[in-house]
Amino acid sequence: MLAFITASDWIGFTAAWGLIGLMWGLGATAFDSLISIAVPEAHRGLAYGLFSTAQGLFALPVPMLGGYLFLAGEHLPFITAAAVSMMGAVIFAKQNIRIPAIGTA
Repeated sequence: MLAFITASDWIGFTAAWGLIGLMWGLGATAFDSLISIAVPEAHRGLAYGLFSTAQGLFALPVPMLGGYLFLAGEHLPFITAAAVSMMGAVIFAKQNIRIPAIGTA
């Protein structure tokens, strides 16, 4: 998101979207792996379903909110997204999730 704040032309915005696509591709597989390791086998279907549901529910209203933030200031949606992402990273880091090493599960 910080790449969008500094982008001033279409090349910068294209590069920022490319970075977001790369991060999304890497993140999606990482979340799937985390769910498969951290959630017991009997509950994995529910965990995948809840994760996908949460993504879908937030994918609906957040672009509209971003539009309203853009009207308040052109950099505001990107600053807000970066701040929320950082808060999520801090919350996730404080969780006590123990992931076993490969081959020890």
